[in-house]
Amino acid sequence: MKRVLTSFLFIAILIVIMPSCVKKSHCEAGMEGTYFYLAEPVEMMQGGEKAVAVFFEGDNWDKYGKYDSDGHPIPILTDSLGSVVANSFWINGYVPMKFKDTTPRKVRLVFHPEPHNYFGTYAESLQCIEEIQ
Repeated sequence: MKRVLTSFLFIAILIVIMPSCVKKSHCEAGMEGTYFYLAEPVEMMQGGEKAVAVFFEGDNWDKYGKYDSDGHPIPILTDSLGSVVANSFWINGYVPMKFKDTTPRKVRLVFHPEPHNYFGTYAESLQCIEEIQ
């Protein structure tokens, strides 16, 4: 009887522990959209920081992302009236090597908690980024 009870207790503990061992995405609560690494860093309007990438939340890349005559992607950060495109974010700081390619890609990401506002644009540091399909 003691062996059965011990076995049952061991199985119960495994059932409780196993779900917490499943690998979860670090970015699962993040924003989804299109990420674009810049060929040349862009200096921010104030503060001397440089943006190395741009993120367009949701479908904003489909609305504002353009391609030049050679087929290279160009992020358009202002609309036809010159206003900064809503839900577009400059990214500064560290970017993982895997994301240093100038091909636009769908991602889910999380920014560090404190954005830096420069005249309506935001310079954000990445906390987490992952490619999605």
